[in-house]
Amino acid sequence: MTFYLSLIAPAALLLLVVQATRLTRVPGLAALARTLLLFAVLLPAADYVVRRSRPEAAPAAPAAPVYSFTAAKGDPAAFSAWWAYYTNEWVRPGGAVASTQMPDPKGVLPSVMIPNSTGPFFDAVIRINNFGFRGADIQRDKGERYRIFALGESPTFGATIRRDDRPWPDVLGTLIQSRLQCDRPVEVINAGTGGYDLEHNLERIRRDVIPLKPDLVLSYHGYNGARFVTIDAGADEQKPRRGEGPSPLIDEAIYRARLYRWKKSPAAVPAFSEAQVLQGRYATLYRELIGLGEENHFQVVLANFSMAIVATSPREVLDFYGRGFSGMDGMVARMAAHNYAVEKVAAEARVPFIDTTPDLAGAWDADLFLDLVHFTQKGSDRLAERMFTGLLPILRERLRCTGLDVLER
Repeated sequence: MTFYLSLIAPAALLLLVVQATRLTRVPGLAALARTLLLFAVLLPAADYVVRRSRPEAAPAAPAAPVYSFTAAKGDPAAFSAWWAYYTNEWVRPGGAVASTQMPDPKGVLPSVMIPNSTGPFFDAVIRINNFGFRGADIQRDKGERYRIFALGESPTFGATIRRDDRPWPDVLGTLIQSRLQCDRPVEVINAGTGGYDLEHNLERIRRDVIPLKPDLVLSYHGYNGARFVTIDAGADEQKPRRGEGPSPLIDEAIYRARLYRWKKSPAAVPAFSEAQVLQGRYATLYRELIGLGEENHFQVVLANFSMAIVATSPREVLDFYGRGFSGMDGMVARMAAHNYAVEKVAAEARVPFIDTTPDLAGAWDADLFLDLVHFTQKGSDRLAERMFTGLLPILRERLRCTGLDVLER
């Protein structure tokens, strides 16, 4: 009410001043004063109509998962409700994070895993083993085993929501064991950690991985390290959002003007230079990972990162995921820059590189992603297949593996 009175009072005063003085002789001034007063008087009624016409907010918890554009029928509000419900499952008291993570005693990492702990996540149970990695217990002495550590963020750790869901490193281990016969048994350990980026995982390698004598570290990083990537400013422009000022009518007018300008702007493209990404922080961290491998005698294999959307995804799909993840255009550009950098660094250092993107990146309508970056079981299976194919030449050379006809492809 104060807002409306603050508009009506000056407009009425202006009209009185104009009529009581010679200002009436100024062409159009009296008409302007009357128009301003009329607008101020009618604005409360117009705002009431606008408020009544807006749809009700989406429910806090969806009746069923609507994690894909298709499942939500393109409804961003439905996906937003699912995303809020989904993230709450991670952090709620007694949930996955509270039950399996604790503050880092050294104060360096965001958190650390609690060995021999379990926590619920939807219908699944997340188990942390005796050394603080997700999965079954392992022995300190690897014996004759060839040890592969899958290093990454929460997509590697696994956002499993059903009882039988398995993270992609677990699927990769099964593929190797079921398809190949090697001179040494192969053990795949899930070293993914939610909330970590590559900088954090370099610390984890020093603390937890190197003491267990890895033979190979397979890196799948990307989203959490977006802050390490520099792109042109234009790609960070976000879709405008409605304001929450005292007048819904004025807010709506401003929003529509900004939305019109935003829609007319060209879609974001990967706006970066080779010098930016190859001299940037992410490239430096990858080189540090490779250096750790050389110093500690384990093979490093780098992979690029896949998201549900890419630069060529339809604008309505970008908007859809933008309800849960802000700055879609900027994130798409950053991940494109990251993927360019990781492939170039691998080539520069002559370490193996695995392209995860075919039939995965940008597959927003194929039931592969729970959200922008986390996988359904179908997505985890597909990524594991990509990793398996990429590792085959190494396993064949180092362990003289034989097996299915895939080796001959």
